[in-house]
Amino acid sequence: HVSADYRREYSKLSTLERPMASLPIPSQHDKPLLPYGKDFLDAAQRGDQQAMEPLIDEHPELLSYRGKGCTLGFIGHTALHWSAAKGYIGMMCWLLDRGADTEL
Repeated sequence: HVSADYRREYSKLSTLERPMASLPIPSQHDKPLLPYGKDFLDAAQRGDQQAMEPLIDEHPELLSYRGKGCTLGFIGHTALHWSAAKGYIGMMCWLLDRGADTEL
């Protein structure tokens, strides 16, 4: 069962982002939104690696963060997903070098 909210948000996605919408939808069982998680995902979405670097240095768990509860996390994107979807190859390589999980 797909909610109306999900269908509405899915329709706003670009063609590149739509295949990633098949990822699991965050649920009440996911970890809560980290205080710095939204800033990290916002930076990932806009390709701002410089803003992401100090966050990763202090909070390496952000590499696998999926953004439950924020506008960028409604379909479970990680920073690695955003970098791939937006074509930020350098940022994607940097995240992989830092240990980003390709299986999320």
